[in-house]
Amino acid sequence: MVDKDVLEALTDSFIDYSHVNAKIILYGHPGVGKTKLGATIGNNILMVAADPDGWQTLINHPELGLGTRIKVMEYQGLKQLEYLADAVVDGDKPFQEFDTINLDTLSHMSGMDLDLVTRVNIKKKGYRPGPEDMENMRFDYEKDMFGVYNQNALRVKAAIHKLFSANINIVATAHTYQRKVRATSTERTEPLFPPAVLAAINADVSLMAYMDANEAGLDSDGTVVYHRQIQYHPTRTILAKSRIGGLPITEDDPDLRTIIEEWLAKGAQLLGHDEAEEVREEPGLELPSSTTTETDLENFGVN
Repeated sequence: MVDKDVLEALTDSFIDYSHVNAKIILYGHPGVGKTKLGATIGNNILMVAADPDGWQTLINHPELGLGTRIKVMEYQGLKQLEYLADAVVDGDKPFQEFDTINLDTLSHMSGMDLDLVTRVNIKKKGYRPGPEDMENMRFDYEKDMFGVYNQNALRVKAAIHKLFSANINIVATAHTYQRKVRATSTERTEPLFPPAVLAAINADVSLMAYMDANEAGLDSDGTVVYHRQIQYHPTRTILAKSRIGGLPITEDDPDLRTIIEEWLAKGAQLLGHDEAEEVREEPGLELPSSTTTETDLENFGVN
């Protein structure tokens, strides 16, 4: 006979088919309009801001409703994202009012955690007087950073997957990285994440789109007008993914809010992964053990 608590947990694992959500990554170079475009999606938005300059750009766009339609929360660590996922799943106040969580920028959050893990490991292996071999007690970047990168990847993957699994729209922005593709000896533009994290994100998202912008001239008051373009599907030099049917390879000045609203209204049917993305290298990652505990890194005020 299955334990009552286990049986209850199994029953709670059934998926609610009546709710569908968008999971979106918008990436590109600074200043191309990622934050503004991402902030158009959703009706009641909680923005978790790791980049102060990001949410502050919304002040220049009062039509987006900063402070009313969009509430901003300061990013304070990956554990915060995990607790946020729990609050959304449990329907806790005030988080039940939001239909969309905006992460600006997710790549910076990943990088901040890498810095945190590095600092903690350096402190653990710093100089300590005693009978031990002092050279072995010092942090060696050449030898020790491999474990740091792996620990960071595990932490980021766990937090992102938990949040992306919650019953809410997720819109995340990211910066860019030029990665060398060994199979083709070319460089490919992709979001700025470690390979293992990028692979996990790619599995969870319904849309990963690349943004670019070019000057289109001056308007009547002398302000520079930008021509913005978004790429929904992958090419040899640009990583992208769309499991949303009917989107072109590229689009000028997209109305992404309408695209997502119409897709959700039709039931959010997803294309298969084989239809949505190209075949590409996914480097494997060996995961050594670590002695750094969760409490050593962060606990978000919880003992």
